[in-house]
Amino acid sequence: MKIVNASGVGEAIDRVEGRLKVMGMAKYASEFSVENLVYAQGVNSTIAKGRIKSIDTYEAKKQKGVLEVITHLNAHKLKAYDKLRPSYTLTTIAPILQSPEVNYYGQFIACVVAETFEQAQYACRLVKVTYEESKPDIHMDKNKGKAYKPDEAADYSRGSMEAGMRDADVKVEETYTTPIEHQHPMELHAAIISWNNGNVKMYANQQILHEATIAVADTFMIPRDNVQIIAPYIGGGFGSKLRINKHIILGTMASKMLGRPVKITVTRQQMFTNTGMRQFDEQVMRLGAKKDGALTALAHNTT
Repeated sequence: MKIVNASGVGEAIDRVEGRLKVMGMAKYASEFSVENLVYAQGVNSTIAKGRIKSIDTYEAKKQKGVLEVITHLNAHKLKAYDKLRPSYTLTTIAPILQSPEVNYYGQFIACVVAETFEQAQYACRLVKVTYEESKPDIHMDKNKGKAYKPDEAADYSRGSMEAGMRDADVKVEETYTTPIEHQHPMELHAAIISWNNGNVKMYANQQILHEATIAVADTFMIPRDNVQIIAPYIGGGFGSKLRINKHIILGTMASKMLGRPVKITVTRQQMFTNTGMRQFDEQVMRLGAKKDGALTALAHNTT
């Protein structure tokens, strides 16, 4: 048998980026130096479902250093989803601040841009919102009847499941559930974004860059070659940095509107509602087997 790369077995291997990381010299997305930089922070909804009746930004705009407060009333037009339930892929668009609708708790409903991070954070607290609240559907068991088949379902079947179960000497049918889990990598989601005459350059901790550039370009309806994303190092992602999240679009819009580079950071608290999660799921397993252990049937259905 030919052993490939046998010299690597049992030997210490230096990581290419190891020295820079342990010495604190590796630059992450929010650490790049950009001239004329301003800071953006998102304002979160305090209801889980409904619509915004009014949003008062007067006090926030009066604060020192505040440059703009972006809401659905003054946000730039973005590409809309072409259907109610889009298939979420790595290139799916991420429109934000396009209507008064609130679809989940913590949704970004405004964005404050200021000269400093602290000024932006403070002004976010001064944005006053009134809602027309609706009852959210948040319980899996009560709403399973509303489940729908995804456009790109990974269905596979072979043979007759029911015949296999009839022929089985031993049958096992169990239901397993997994609770919601949040990734929370050590590095917060962040980006430094510059819009310049329809061209976008950003430092962002995205795990897959090519698809992210497509998503940003399509959201803003600009040529895909006009978007450049740089991500030399990522401080953990666990899947939460695969797709573009809404802060990327907020920061890009802010840079476009103000004509200055924008740094936007998702706080640790905001990461619970704005950077994805592993959703609750229910998995039903059915197994049929002969007494000698030979399987006659196997089914795995998930919701």
